Amino acid sequence: MPDTITKRLEVKDQGFPDITYRNRRIVTPEVITFVYVPDNPGPDHGIYPVRAEVEGPCRGAQPGLRGPRRAAVWLYRTWAQDWPDWLIALAAAHRP
Repeated sequence: MPDTITKRLEVKDQGFPDITYRNRRIVTPEVITFVYVPDNPGPDHGIYPVRAEVEGPCRGAQPGLRGPRRAAVWLYRTWAQDWPDWLIALAAAHRP
């Protein structure tokens, strides 16, 4: 496994929008963790880190859909369609 650099950001009460993950759950960001690979510093799909973890309070994305009260969603840059623009910009601003 290549070396990685992990950046953990406490973002509670900073006004970031909720993330709707694959139409299953909605997570309100409180902690965002980015994982970067130093040997691969260029963007892929405009995304610098290889993955991001967004954790916080959670609710179902559809009426009646139940889920955990707190959750973490993992976003991988190979699935660029799951990344909101604000998260891509935040990841670029914090890259090593």
